[in-house]
Amino acid sequence: MSKGVTNPSFYEFSEQQFISSFNLAQAHAEAEAEAQAQAQAQAQAQALARYNNALDEAIYGSDEFRMYAYKIKRCTRMRSHDWTECPYAHRGEKAQRRDPRKIPYTAIACPAFRNGKCQKGDACEFAHGVFEYWLHPVKYRTRACNAGMFCQRKVCFFAHTPDQLRSDSKFSGPFANKGRMVMKRGGDHQLMMMMGSPSGGVEGSTSMQAQYVEPSPPPPHQLEGVSTLLKSLRALKMREDEERELNNKKNKNKSIKYEDEDEDEDGDGVEMADMDLPHLDWITELVK
Repeated sequence: MSKGVTNPSFYEFSEQQFISSFNLAQAHAEAEAEAQAQAQAQAQAQALARYNNALDEAIYGSDEFRMYAYKIKRCTRMRSHDWTECPYAHRGEKAQRRDPRKIPYTAIACPAFRNGKCQKGDACEFAHGVFEYWLHPVKYRTRACNAGMFCQRKVCFFAHTPDQLRSDSKFSGPFANKGRMVMKRGGDHQLMMMMGSPSGGVEGSTSMQAQYVEPSPPPPHQLEGVSTLLKSLRALKMREDEERELNNKKNKNKSIKYEDEDEDEDGDGVEMADMDLPHLDWITELVK
């Protein structure tokens, strides 16, 4: 081979190596661009999801929607979907509620509904179910959630921050105090909460009025009967105390503690003798 002549295969190898390196770099750049596009699309999807969640929370999670629309308005979606995720009511769903603005039921659990079925149906003046009770305007978020910021409930009836905590005074509807119609016995007067005639504004709503009623003194012959009854009750109470003390002394050596068989809901023992006897204090006040 003469001097100055280069082997042609050398140039062919260098050209192929250059083309291969170029294709590899181009493929790497395309892969990076595709990865960046996917990451950007994923970030946009996450941002859109956060926006939708914030929008849903602002609409469906607001106090107004929860109290007056959640599980009240009928769902218009035709296709099958998860009822528990949907804020609207569905036929046959136990969580569906009545609109408290149209049917002024009170935030008191209906005993008939708890025992099975209420014959009054939608016309009942008491709350049917947990959702009607805790989403009532006078109950919703009036208490703090025990879990606080760690609550995992999809729909929580309680407040998680001080800003969410509501008070009864925030709701001033005409039927807000309907469930508080009580007669309180005082020392010199009785406070009676009486229902007035239906007022305008909300359909079926009622107005409330409070008035003081001075109790009339009982006649003398009733005082004599009360005095006799009081003496009998005191004598009965003394006999029961003596019998109880005697039984305790007999069983002291055996270290047996007598407790009442029935306990109240809080678990505190209550003796039946004390439950059956009326309170003697207010009877004493009558005969003074």
